[in-house]
Amino acid sequence: MTLRTPLRGARGLGSAGHGSSHWKVQHLTSVLLIPLMVWVMASLAMLDGPVSHVTLVFWAGKPLNAIVLITLLIVGGLHGALGMQVIIEDYVTGKTRAVLVGLVKILAFVIVVAGIFAIIRLGVFVLLIQVIGGGGA
Repeated sequence: MTLRTPLRGARGLGSAGHGSSHWKVQHLTSVLLIPLMVWVMASLAMLDGPVSHVTLVFWAGKPLNAIVLITLLIVGGLHGALGMQVIIEDYVTGKTRAVLVGLVKILAFVIVVAGIFAIIRLGVFVLLIQVIGGGGA
């Protein structure tokens, strides 16, 4: 016989023992996305003249812009993957649930890595153009 109540044993565990940290990370990423998106939108709005493909390439190739874009990709990818995981866990049952959650995580990882690679490649391209051509947009 124990004097411990069932409520005391369950307190703080959530539905699966990790729901609280999942919720905190998802809300932290949503809060982080706000200033990142505001910065990107404001930075793009301040570009001079008509915005062409070349202008956007040079904008994304600047180091500060590239860092913010990479951070936005990582935070947005994590936020999206966590959101999809919650939806899958709520509405899918059985073995399909684990498979779909795994696929979502893999897909999010691939998209983020591809985006980071593309941004780094733009940065190297812009750097080469500035070194070889002696200028830039």
